[in-house]
Amino acid sequence: MASITLTVTPFRNDQEVRKLIELAYSNAIEDKREAINKINELEARISQLPMGLGSLKHILKIEIIRSEQEEQNRTDENSALQYACAVAVLKFVDAVSAPYRVHHSRLSYRNI
Repeated sequence: MASITLTVTPFRNDQEVRKLIELAYSNAIEDKREAINKINELEARISQLPMGLGSLKHILKIEIIRSEQEEQNRTDENSALQYACAVAVLKFVDAVSAPYRVHHSRLSYRNI
């Protein structure tokens, strides 16, 4: 007998996914802000965002901060942009390493 695996996703349908992708990959900053709002809506539907969406949210924030700093001709050594980049990288590494941590949970830094 065949087994069926059910997966719960925060998306209602394929169009919602396509719209988020279009907004995220747009060059317009307002579209990126709308993409972040859509991700926040998805986060409200479920208790925890998939790690890839969390990473995307932080990467979009970085692009917005960079754009705002370019408009103001301002670059600080310890800027919000550097902090946002660090958070996005950490989120991405966390998302990529999650399957390994689950498989090797004894070795996880979270068990220390």
